[in-house]
Order: sequence, then C-alpha cells, then structure tokens
Amino acid sequence: MTVQEIQSLLARELDGDEIQHTAAEWQKYPLQLSYRAYADGIAFLQRQYASYGLESELITFPADGKTTYADRHFPLAWDV
Repeated sequence: MTVQEIQSLLARELDGDEIQHTAAEWQKYPLQLSYRAYADGIAFLQRQYASYGLESELITFPADGKTTYADRHFPLAWDV
C-alpha cells in the first residue's frame, strides 16, 4: 500500500468529531490523578477497543508498592 492509499483510507474511515469526542471522554481519567481513575480509564479504553471489534484483556494491578509490569512500577496507593 502506498502512502497516498493509506492517507485516502484514513480520510474515509476516520471522523474528526468522533475522535475529539472520544479524546474528551478519556481525558477526564488521567486528570483525576488517582489509581481508581487510572483503572477506570483503562476499562474505558478496553470498551473502546471492543466497540471497534478489537480484543483486549483487562489486567488490574494492585497498588501495593511491589507490583511491576513491563517497565511500570506500581507504588503504594494513597487514594482514600
């Protein structure tokens, strides 16, 4: 596929208004700066992937100060 074909495909398939709406919906999660909001944001993304027909696995992580996944260390949660 050429660059022009890819650009044409994207222009046909993507809706800028939908992208902005989804980004605005997702933005509220990281802005809350809490472990609960982080988990809710990941669940939101999983639902979005499913709505596009993609399969994903939701993995929850304890904020125990010990758990490490890939390069991410999950420190103790201070959320009330």
